[in-house]
Amino acid sequence: MEAKAAPKPAASGACSVSAEETEKWMEEAMHMCIPGYRAEEAVEMLKTFYKQENPNAPKSKVRKKECQKS
Repeated sequence: MEAKAAPKPAASGACSVSAEETEKWMEEAMHMCIPGYRAEEAVEMLKTFYKQENPNAPKSKVRKKECQKS
C-alpha cells in the first residue's frame, strides 16, 4: 500500500480576515506611523539616490542636434 501525500491547500482565498481583525491591525499600524519623523533625512537620501547614475543603464539613443557655426 502506497502512502499518498496530503493535498496542499489551494491559494484561492479560502482564508478570510474578519472586519474586526482588519480594524485592529489598522489601529496598530496607525500608532507605528509618525508623520514627519526623520523627513529631512529621507528627502536628502532620495536626492542623493537620484543624483547617482546607473552604470548598467543602456546608452541613450536620443540624437543630439548638431550646432551649426555661422
